[in-house]
Amino acid sequence: MTVDPVGELSQAPGLRQPSTSAVIRGRRRWVARVKGPDDRRVTRIVPTPEGVAEQRAIADAWGSLLVRALAEL
Repeated sequence: MTVDPVGELSQAPGLRQPSTSAVIRGRRRWVARVKGPDDRRVTRIVPTPEGVAEQRAIADAWGSLLVRALAEL
């Protein structure tokens, strides 16, 4: 999975690019910066194996909470 450059990544949650860059710097174990294959000026953000595992763990935790909440309805 490859995510678009930081500027475009910032638009998804409605953040400004400096804020997104700061978040990325704080999560170096979860994402890596990779130069674009066709244009070396482009930097892509890709998840590391640890980042993928963390995302799955978060998704599983939220999914479990949702299942329990719906079961109580």
